Amino acid sequence: MVAVRPVAASALLLALGSAPACNGDPVDLGPSSEFRWWTDHESGDLSDWSRDGRGGTWTAAGGGLELVTAPVRSGAYAVRSTVTSADAARSESIALRGQDAPGEAFYSAWFHVPEFPDGLDYWLLFKFRSRSDAGDPSSGVEAWDLVFARRDGGSAALRLYRHGEDAQDEEAVASPPVLAGRWFQIEAFLKPATDETGALAVYQDGVLIYDVRSRPTMPSTYVEWDVGGVAEASAPRTAVLFFDDAAISTVRLGPTFPAFYRAP
Repeated sequence: MVAVRPVAASALLLALGSAPACNGDPVDLGPSSEFRWWTDHESGDLSDWSRDGRGGTWTAAGGGLELVTAPVRSGAYAVRSTVTSADAARSESIALRGQDAPGEAFYSAWFHVPEFPDGLDYWLLFKFRSRSDAGDPSSGVEAWDLVFARRDGGSAALRLYRHGEDAQDEEAVASPPVLAGRWFQIEAFLKPATDETGALAVYQDGVLIYDVRSRPTMPSTYVEWDVGGVAEASAPRTAVLFFDDAAISTVRLGPTFPAFYRAP
């Protein structure tokens, strides 16, 4: 975020009359404490994820990340995440942000899936990790996974899985389809807590699909947010998704929030 930072979402939407940004016109963004971090990838690289030392990228076992010019949700660039898995090996291709004691926040990104391949045992697009000891980078633990559950007819639903001693799938509030070939927004509100004050809500294109309340959500104050693909398959399989316009904010953006724009 070298040139410009986002304006307060509430003030911006008020100025726009809260009208949906269906035409895709970008909005010039000014400074705001309501945005902790954001990227539209218009820097022409992945440096926004790691610029302040609180994030980066990760690939493993056949995973690959690269900037592309199509498809894009806005501007000139998006990111392609490719994972190729076989023999149940976990292929990974993610961008991530991490920090200690972040407090509650909204985590938002836009995704595009060209197709949902057959034969994948597991394909993740959005994830929260933590640490058993917030100050110890070697104590990383899994927390929450948002994964594709393939449906007949070339679509999928999103499944939320909770790691830990009581690991299980969460019960969905709603289960709208994820359609191939179009951009969709995932936004999650996370209140990290080690006790019953924790909360996690997940929205798909503005629709609440998971609502976890009054539960521990993290084993410590450390929160890591991962965006991109992680997949497993018993036979060789390649899965591709694209992501763009990611942000961490203290206010909910929703799918009608205008595309980010960097002033020259």
